[in-house]
Amino acid sequence: MRAYGEVATLLAGACGLIATDSKNIPIIFDNWPKVPKSYKDDCSNTLKNLFHFQTLEAIAKRYCLLTMARKYRDGKLNMWSSVYDTSSSREQLIAKVPYGIHKDQWLSFVDYHLRAEYQVEVRNGKGVGDQEALGPHGEVVRQGHCTPFPTNSTGKNFVAKEFLGI
Repeated sequence: MRAYGEVATLLAGACGLIATDSKNIPIIFDNWPKVPKSYKDDCSNTLKNLFHFQTLEAIAKRYCLLTMARKYRDGKLNMWSSVYDTSSSREQLIAKVPYGIHKDQWLSFVDYHLRAEYQVEVRNGKGVGDQEALGPHGEVVRQGHCTPFPTNSTGKNFVAKEFLGI
């Protein structure tokens, strides 16, 4: 299932706002699979209240969770890229708490990114910019290894008006 046109932009923007707001999903989780289901469910319910999906709830939720997974990952990467400087000490990085982020979350976030294991992953190109998708049971899988997007009763891929009821 994919959304198209202006509505797709609106839905993706809403997913991004919800997933990158540290009040909804704290930045303390290393990656999307480690975010507890309760946070993901709360975010899905927020989207369900904002949008009217004319498809199975499970399909809409899967699509939104996939979008939020990318937005969460990209938001954290952008946040780190905006403050990280190789010449900065840990204390200097900790002092650069972004607006809206709780200090305890920021401390955990900085410590995670300064770990030697994280630095090795970045140097090897792992974990940054990988294409991910949600599998049939909500697990994150690499693109190319996941099930195809759902189709409608005629076997064709969903279009925006079927997906969003336009």
